[in-house]
Amino acid sequence: MDFYDEERPVGIQIYGGEESSMEGAARMAEELQPDIIDINCGCWVRNVVGCGAGSGLLKDIPKMERIIASVVKTVKVPVTVKTRLGWDAESIKIVDIAKMVEQTGALALTIHCRTRSQAHKGDADFSWISKVKGAVSIPVIANGSLDTPHKIDNAFRETAVTVL
Repeated sequence: MDFYDEERPVGIQIYGGEESSMEGAARMAEELQPDIIDINCGCWVRNVVGCGAGSGLLKDIPKMERIIASVVKTVKVPVTVKTRLGWDAESIKIVDIAKMVEQTGALALTIHCRTRSQAHKGDADFSWISKVKGAVSIPVIANGSLDTPHKIDNAFRETAVTVL
């Protein structure tokens, strides 16, 4: 993997379901000198979820916490996390997850504002962003179908966040 200084900031995203493999992946990523390493706890794809990675970690929050904490301790590069609201509509725990992410030492959280069961279908629920922002002090980034200026404007209005 090659990238140039003019492309910075550069992040490398990793995913996995085991602490030791995630630590190894983080070390390999760090050797490339990215500006951040992002842990993907939001991928909904069956093959990823089936091995306990991506949004599969939403079914085992203690394991998610151990993986994030071990990556944070393994590298000197800032670590961020991407996840979803929850596994399904009945298991939305994003506020508690955000607090856990912050406690592990991760420096930001991106939230795909759908559940794993929604995949990319249905409307993203950006109302959770302001709830999460009220619970943590790390940056919270909204994600999910923000592909037009109109949708982005609506998301800013719905979340009642300030743009700097």
